[in-house]
Amino acid sequence: METKEYKIWNVVDRNSWGYDIYRRILMGLLVVGILGIAFCQVLIYRQAIPEKIQIVKGEDTQFDFHVPARADIYQTLGQSDGQNQETLEAMSQSGSSGTAVSTVNLSEPFTLASNDFSDYIIKVRLFGLIPLKQVEVSTVSRTSVIPGGEPVGIYVETDGVLVLGTTAVTDCNGRVQNPAENIVAKGDYITAVNGKSIHYKSQLLDEIEKNGTTPVVLTLRRNQQNIKVRVVPVETKKNKEYKCGIWVRDDTQGIGTLTYVGEDGSFGALGHGVSDVDTGELLESGKGRIYQAKISYIMEGRNGSPGELVGSIDYSQRYLLGTIDKNTDSGIFGNGEKNLLSYARGKVLPVGLKQEVQEGDAYIQSCVSGVQHLYKIRIEKVNLGADADSPNMVIRITDEELLSLTGGIVQGMSGSPIIQDGKVIGAVTHVFVNDSTKGYGIFLENMLEQ
Repeated sequence: METKEYKIWNVVDRNSWGYDIYRRILMGLLVVGILGIAFCQVLIYRQAIPEKIQIVKGEDTQFDFHVPARADIYQTLGQSDGQNQETLEAMSQSGSSGTAVSTVNLSEPFTLASNDFSDYIIKVRLFGLIPLKQVEVSTVSRTSVIPGGEPVGIYVETDGVLVLGTTAVTDCNGRVQNPAENIVAKGDYITAVNGKSIHYKSQLLDEIEKNGTTPVVLTLRRNQQNIKVRVVPVETKKNKEYKCGIWVRDDTQGIGTLTYVGEDGSFGALGHGVSDVDTGELLESGKGRIYQAKISYIMEGRNGSPGELVGSIDYSQRYLLGTIDKNTDSGIFGNGEKNLLSYARGKVLPVGLKQEVQEGDAYIQSCVSGVQHLYKIRIEKVNLGADADSPNMVIRITDEELLSLTGGIVQGMSGSPIIQDGKVIGAVTHVFVNDSTKGYGIFLENMLEQ
């Protein structure tokens, strides 16, 4: 009987050249993996510590970053309000304090105590050795606002005429042309025609009509730079109109929620910027206004399908609440009319700084039911290191009444103020598409910085 041998596998000779290469590759992958994990962990530690901190004059402020780092606290030069510079006391978890500039352990809770206005710099070193971050600390007075929750109609004019895209047109001879293709681009703002400033799409159409088929020079603002382009209008069959084949918009409107009214009559709303529905970009706004709004009905939110507040806006002068001066990633801001204070029916409350925000129970103030009411929520995550462009909080609606009314967070509730421990700490900004009971929030401190 013939016996056959089959080779199951090759055993690599540990002394061979191939084994050496194999070992080097494994070691390289191991090192890359370790470095990758370390890099991600450093990013997490950086994100846990804000770049700017405000502490309130005369109040002790406790921090708990849970970061294996040490921080040196320095008092910066300069004076505020003509006062002498103060001494900063850094107190340990046990409550013992030391005078002058101190070093603190960021893996344990520590407290900063302030007696007067002054600024500080905190230099953070990971494991006490690796420079991680530099934090600016400023001493401020505790401010107060009237929390909102009321629906507002928002009208924003673009700063120039916004280009949504280009399209083909048929000329008087039946030929299809696209005169603006690859000349103007989606997201451009047309600010002038043949050197004449324009603000509205009606002005743009009038200037093109006057020009006939003579080439027009459009001044565009693109990526914050002004450029000039030349477009030849096309004469169409219909009533001998002249067109450049450009889709444009000069305003937008909708319903949002008032976040706060300041002691000086200023206001903030939405908690996020007004973006164009077609371009998805933050609108470069010119003039804007907010008006009283009435909620007609609520499209309840469902997982995978965000709901919406549907209502009406009266744009007459008597219902004008204020003018919008800024449209930013943190919300819309401006100055209120006299009737804004009577429209915002909340009580004056102190503003809570971001380090005072804690995971746990809180409330949102809203008028979705037609009357102002506090609804229970839970703050599930706080991101102190996030800026205004990133989510500062993750929140969940826990109030059964609100869940039965709206299904959670719906479009139009953006800007609803968040209240915790008797302080206004932030505003609702977005809903999770796949879970309408959850959403994002922004620190009110970040809104007020605008």
